[in-house]
Amino acid sequence: MKPFRYADYESRLMDAEYIRMLQRPRVQYFKGCKKALDLACGPGIFLELLREAGIEASGVDRDEEIVKKAVQKGLKVVHADLFDYLEKVEEKYDGMFCSHLLEHLSFEQVVRLIELVTGRLEQGGVFAAVLPNPGSIRLHLFGFWRDPEHVRFYTGNLVASVCRHYGLKVEYSNEDETPNRLETPRMEPIQRPPEARKGRGFFRKNVNDKEYLLEEFNKRVEEFNKKMENFSEALNKIWSRDDEVIIVCRKTE
Repeated sequence: MKPFRYADYESRLMDAEYIRMLQRPRVQYFKGCKKALDLACGPGIFLELLREAGIEASGVDRDEEIVKKAVQKGLKVVHADLFDYLEKVEEKYDGMFCSHLLEHLSFEQVVRLIELVTGRLEQGGVFAAVLPNPGSIRLHLFGFWRDPEHVRFYTGNLVASVCRHYGLKVEYSNEDETPNRLETPRMEPIQRPPEARKGRGFFRKNVNDKEYLLEEFNKRVEEFNKKMENFSEALNKIWSRDDEVIIVCRKTE
């Protein structure tokens, strides 16, 4: 029997069109680049997007079969361990990208990777990383641990700190953005009917009691609304975060 291959499992889960939709806006970070590199590029979805934008790019990936498929699409992809590649390659790049790579690495490997990336970046070059957002409760519940090779979550702040240490200036991070905010449920105060305001009929006899009850009820409504606002704010802090953190850095030192 053929041994289990992680790449086959990953391919079965992959929705190429959905990934293209997610990755397309990230092409903008490499506008003007003349030589970009996609680390752990997989089948080359982002490389195709860069090619469509007229940006010259190549990739590196550890899986030989995936690399063959990418090459068949006319993409420039090298089969290699990315650490070995970055340590040995003499070329420099004005753009480097990795998407959903860091969560597969130990922290020591993340630090080493960023150090190597900095060494291979030209002055003024851009480095963009996409990683799972540990602030997204949805991702904890429904996504992250489906992948058997995921090691751990990394906060954008931690990755940004490592980048700064090695001379990369963080130009953008979406870590604190909340695009999926839930709407706060509210109750509306009750308005007195016209006949009660005029004090006619039945309401004339008990108008003071009814005024008092209505005011007390509306106070409870306002108290409920304030509690719901506090509840929604707390829920949105963990529910409405984007599932992905994007960090964009530039080499300035």
